[in-house]
Amino acid sequence: MTKLELDFVQRTNFPWLAMVFFVLSLFFCGSQAIVWYKWREQIKSDEARIEQLERELKVKKRAAEAAMGARRSVLEERTKDEAKVLKATQYPWNRVLSTLEQADTGKVAVLSFSHDAATGDTKITAEAADVAALEEFISRLNSGSEEGQGPTWYLASYQIQLQNVPSTVLGTILQKR
Repeated sequence: MTKLELDFVQRTNFPWLAMVFFVLSLFFCGSQAIVWYKWREQIKSDEARIEQLERELKVKKRAAEAAMGARRSVLEERTKDEAKVLKATQYPWNRVLSTLEQADTGKVAVLSFSHDAATGDTKITAEAADVAALEEFISRLNSGSEEGQGPTWYLASYQIQLQNVPSTVLGTILQKR
């Protein structure tokens, strides 16, 4: 019989170093996955907080705009009132009052004098013994203000007060513009 010669393949040792490296890499990848997951959760919570802050900011902006709108309307109203006062103070009061003083005949009592700065209307309410005295007062008013330079006055309406003894005439005098 012949001798049997078997050639065995040499057995290699178990790759412990590769297994340790593999386990360490799995541990590292797992820890990185956990870190990534926590990071992702932090990003989501930060985004939610940002959205909440943006909503709060919008609410505060609306409130501030409403407050500014209210302040603006109050300021505009105040400016309009100041403009009315300014316009009223720019009215030639001295000229009109001096004309009234020069037109005084002693027969007419001026009961009221008003000027509306918004419309520019001037109104005099006067009381006289008769219509002729009122007409004379108006003609003296018009002679005191030169034609084209000052206002022209006219008798808008009158009412005879019969209940007074002696009867009087109550007249409304307006200015032509």
